Amino acid sequence: MPNVGTVLKEEIARLSRKEIRSQVDPTRKATAQHRREIWLLKRQLATLEQQVKLNQPERNDGLLRAWVDGRLAFEKTDIRFRTVATLKIEQVWMNVYHGGTKPSPYDQHLFIDNVVIARKYIGPRRDG
Repeated sequence: MPNVGTVLKEEIARLSRKEIRSQVDPTRKATAQHRREIWLLKRQLATLEQQVKLNQPERNDGLLRAWVDGRLAFEKTDIRFRTVATLKIEQVWMNVYHGGTKPSPYDQHLFIDNVVIARKYIGPRRDG
């Protein structure tokens, strides 16, 4: 006949494992779902648009506007970029900024595609 103390100890251990599993499994599933949502979010594409219009010389009427997926996200309409009419936009510079004063703690990747430079507003792509 088995020892009562041993049987009780094994039964308590079994019930404890079962209880812990019932508490941990939903968390494990939620964590997996959360990781999947982050993975999908990291692969999400966005359309970024920017408008730059130089000011009239000696006036503060230059402007910067930015849209994210067709929604205005930034606007400043009182910028003084220049003091002479001969100063023009000569090049485009794309930059990525991590933020803060420390470098990123891990490698990050950014894919830039379908860059368009135009004199008139084009709007976001409609083909997804």
